[in-house]
Amino acid sequence: MPKYNRFFRYAYLDEDGIERIPKKFETASNFACGLAAVKENSKTGFIDKKGQYVIEPRFDEAYGFCEPLGLAPASEGGKWGIVDTKGNWHLKPHWDSLWDLNYIQGTAHVEVGKRVGIIDLSGSYAVKPKYRWIDEWNYKLGVATVESYRTGKYGLVNRAGKVLLEPCLDGEIYFRNDIAKASINHTYGFINDLGQWLLKPQFKQANNFSSQWGVAAVEKDDGWGVVDGSGKWLAKPTFDHIEDFDNAFGIAVANKDGQEGYIDIYGNWVVGPYKRRRCCRIGSVRNIPLLPMRINDKWGYTNLKGKWVIKPKFEKANGFVSETGVAEVVVDGKHGLIDYQGNWVVQPVYDYYVEYGFDGLLGYGWIGNVRHTLDYHGNRVPCPDMLFPQRYYGVQDAEGKVVLPMQYEEIRTIDDKRGIIDVEINCRWGQVDFQGQWVTEPTYVDYYKMKEDKGNEDKEDDNN
Repeated sequence: MPKYNRFFRYAYLDEDGIERIPKKFETASNFACGLAAVKENSKTGFIDKKGQYVIEPRFDEAYGFCEPLGLAPASEGGKWGIVDTKGNWHLKPHWDSLWDLNYIQGTAHVEVGKRVGIIDLSGSYAVKPKYRWIDEWNYKLGVATVESYRTGKYGLVNRAGKVLLEPCLDGEIYFRNDIAKASINHTYGFINDLGQWLLKPQFKQANNFSSQWGVAAVEKDDGWGVVDGSGKWLAKPTFDHIEDFDNAFGIAVANKDGQEGYIDIYGNWVVGPYKRRRCCRIGSVRNIPLLPMRINDKWGYTNLKGKWVIKPKFEKANGFVSETGVAEVVVDGKHGLIDYQGNWVVQPVYDYYVEYGFDGLLGYGWIGNVRHTLDYHGNRVPCPDMLFPQRYYGVQDAEGKVVLPMQYEEIRTIDDKRGIIDVEINCRWGQVDFQGQWVTEPTYVDYYKMKEDKGNEDKEDDNN
């Protein structure tokens, strides 16, 4: 029996899902500065929105341009440098790798002989290449996590390359405002953006520190409680778990003795507790006094006293976003947006939804592989020149002959013995034979659910 393999190429679609630039690229980036990096026949160049090469494919690899710098990382002859929108070298190829070109900091990460450092846009080192890894910059604080090549421990440097905290931590550092949790030998404490300990490591587990309330939920001994910045217990460690206090109300989801509800920073129950889990993580609520709550597998919203404001009728419900005044909910597997009164701002017609809330836009909603841009009233905003890359999969045999054309969004299992292929199309999973005929219609949102159902059918067939 011949061996079959999947293969893929990228195309560019407009917002109506119409293919504007054919599927022929091995890699493809988003458009920036009017150009996109694409690979064809193992070489990378840059095309415009008509699909014409502005910079011919002469690079080994390249990433998309960084706006507004008009610069992009690219490699030639096994070394990486930076090119401009004319294809000229801004920094000639010199490094083994180059990435994270950052216009805010005016820097890029580079690798030299398996050591990572940071350069500025003149090519000078801001951080010398001596680390195993350096995380992306924290834009606001101008600091980055570094990993020691020798010990594998993590520390902190600033944009001038000064070591603020020598590598001694178990993991990377993620700041929430100007405070981050950090651990040594799996014991947690908190540091500030100067690398100084606010609370030395003493806790079994810890959630993010809330600068707004000056508290954090932590675990010590066998229970969770709440401490302030001095380490004083505001709520004794008697809870099974406590989430973040990352909101304007100073409350968090808490579990105790099999019950769940919302507590304040002193451990007092504000809403609940309830006998079964039905609270959303408060971190998604932010600044709107409506709490996502579940009862009998349906979600709705209560006020801060637990009284229903929007009755439970959704399959899923996220917190309201203060910038846009809407919340994402799911009905019959479809995503939409509601306002504070539960009225539809965006009807539940989308397979999934991405909310941005900037430039007068509410965000993007996807139906299949078609993307719709929506304004604050939920109306579609035409963006005729907006193109985005879409990867398509097909199947070919060992000799390179195409068995299934490139029309699927994903292909996972190719069962040569049974002659069945698992494929995804329009965000739904199904199964086809090697002639492309449907064996299982594409109705499954969840791939694993399809495999479970078809596995049960197979067993039944075997028994018969």
